[in-house]
Amino acid sequence: MQLQDTIFVILKLLNHLIMKYLYLLIVLISSILLLGNGCKKEESLIIPNCLYNYTEPAINFDTIINIAGPFGGQTFYESRYQYHSPRFNPNNPNEILYVRWDSDDNATGVRFQIRIFNFCTGEHRTLAEHWTNKIDWGKNGWIAFNGTDNDMRIVKANGDSLTRITFGRITSHPLWDNRAESLYFHDNLNSLKLNYNLSTGIIDTLDNLRRIGMGDWINDETLLCLTCQPLMSSYCGIFYYNLFTNELSRIEYAGGVEPGAYAGLHYLRQTDKILWSTTKYLTIIDPLITERTIIAQGAKNRLYFKADVSPDETTIVLERLDKEQLSSYQLRQQYSIYLMNIDGTDERKVVFSE
Repeated sequence: MQLQDTIFVILKLLNHLIMKYLYLLIVLISSILLLGNGCKKEESLIIPNCLYNYTEPAINFDTIINIAGPFGGQTFYESRYQYHSPRFNPNNPNEILYVRWDSDDNATGVRFQIRIFNFCTGEHRTLAEHWTNKIDWGKNGWIAFNGTDNDMRIVKANGDSLTRITFGRITSHPLWDNRAESLYFHDNLNSLKLNYNLSTGIIDTLDNLRRIGMGDWINDETLLCLTCQPLMSSYCGIFYYNLFTNELSRIEYAGGVEPGAYAGLHYLRQTDKILWSTTKYLTIIDPLITERTIIAQGAKNRLYFKADVSPDETTIVLERLDKEQLSSYQLRQQYSIYLMNIDGTDERKVVFSE
């Protein structure tokens, strides 16, 4: 009887220990599961891709445009609103800014608006009532553009602090530096390149580089640019320019100055390649082997302008001009905003609700 009691006590103790450690095991497993769920919640905070919202597939067909008559004939617009100069928010791939132009000559009120559009919410925000065809959005949240009077201005992305920084100049090609501390832009009236320091408000002249095409930053000191050296020569191409040593080194021959050759140039940091956009071609260049890959091609009735790349480098946004010949002297056209994947696939038109 005593042996049975002893065995019972031992079994009871073992049962207690098993239950205790089983409980600890359950707590441990639960903690792991909760941690896993926490990780999933972290993943859910990743910015979603909304860039297929408010779009429709592109319709591409090639036709020949042959307009007779003085000044290229008579032009009509397909719709009242024309859309120009898109740029991605460098801190949010689901937002772009663009310029909306009211083409109705009989319209009253504001005809030009610089706007921001969010693809996730469908929200529009108007920043300024200006026409511009040269615009840049810095990582610091400031947007730079040459206004209706061609003077350079900056404004915060929330619409605050609209500031005119030049007076009586003809400016273009604003480009924030890699840290978004300074703004570089052209003074076309005097053929100068200027630098505006955001913190001091001082504008300096860059005498060493009087004229470059639209570019992008490789790093804090090296600029990717399209230019001709010497100026006005046929020795044109894509160059690296070192801001501190004033050295230009060509990495790709542009093949002469074709119309629209300076439409856009962007450095792709993830692949160390270059997106070069002209009015007719969108090309990816590998500078190590100077290989060109055409990812999209326009036509006489379909031209591309002002391409930009999303901050995650998955999507290209650009301005596209579609033309339709109505008669020997009449042309119908439409400026729209288009998106496509970084490899040129899935071209689609952005449809704004007006």
